[in-house]
Amino acid sequence: MINKQKLTELLLPGVRERVGVFVYGSIGSTNDAAKSLEFNGDAAVVFAEEQTAGKGRLGRVFNSPRGGLYMSIVCPPAALKNYSAPGLLTCGAGLITAECIERFCGKAASLKWVNDVYTDGKKTAGVLCESVSDSGGAPLRVVTGIGVNISRSEQNSDFGALFCAGHAPPFEPLAADIINRFFGFDFGSDFIPQYKKRCFTLGNYVTVQDNPPYAAYALDIAPDGALTVKRADETVSKIEYGEVSVRVGRRI
Repeated sequence: MINKQKLTELLLPGVRERVGVFVYGSIGSTNDAAKSLEFNGDAAVVFAEEQTAGKGRLGRVFNSPRGGLYMSIVCPPAALKNYSAPGLLTCGAGLITAECIERFCGKAASLKWVNDVYTDGKKTAGVLCESVSDSGGAPLRVVTGIGVNISRSEQNSDFGALFCAGHAPPFEPLAADIINRFFGFDFGSDFIPQYKKRCFTLGNYVTVQDNPPYAAYALDIAPDGALTVKRADETVSKIEYGEVSVRVGRRI
C-alpha cells in the first residue's frame, strides 16, 4: 500500500501544496471515488491497494489485484496547463506514465494508441480519462486513472509487469514522479512528436473495432491526439476514440 507520508515527501514544492492525497485499501474504482470526492486545494489523488471494479476502456474490467499501483488524479480542467481536448489528456497521461516507468525500472516503455503502456512486449499499464460535467455539458472535473502492474506472478502471461513477484521495490517514487510530471506537463499538442516516437501502432496494420470492424494502416497521430488511418480503398479516416488491434506484419 502507498505510504502517504513518504509519497508526500517526494512531491515537489508547489505540487505538495496543491494536491490532496487519499489512500484506501480495497475499493471499487479509484476513478469512481475521485469523481465524487470532496477535497480542498486544486486537485486530489486517490490510491487503492486493490480495485474490485477497476475500469478499462469501452466498459471493460481492469484486473486490479494487490501488488499494483492504482491511482486517479482529479482536478478542474483549469488546473492543467493548456488543457483543451480529452484526447490530448489521454495521450499526455500515457506519455507521462511511460516516461516515469522507464525511470523507475529501467525498462523501455512503448505506447499502443491510445492509452496502453507496454514493456517487454506486454501491456504493463493503462490510462482511463473521464470527466464530470455540469448540466450544460461543460467539464467541471477531469479524472485521469492510471493502473500499473508493478509485480505479477510468472504464471499470469496475459499481462506484463515491471518486476517478478517478491522483487518489487516500494513504488512511492513512481507515484510521486507521475504526479509531479502531470502537474508540470503542457497538455497542448507540442508533446505529440514525443508520443509518436513511442507509439508502435504507427506504421502497422490495425483492426479498428467499429461496427463493423475494419482493417486499415495506421498513418499518423493528429495534433488533437486522434489516430489517422488509411483503409484498403485508400480512404483516410480520423479516429478520435475507440479501440484498435495492432496486426504486426499483417496487411489489409
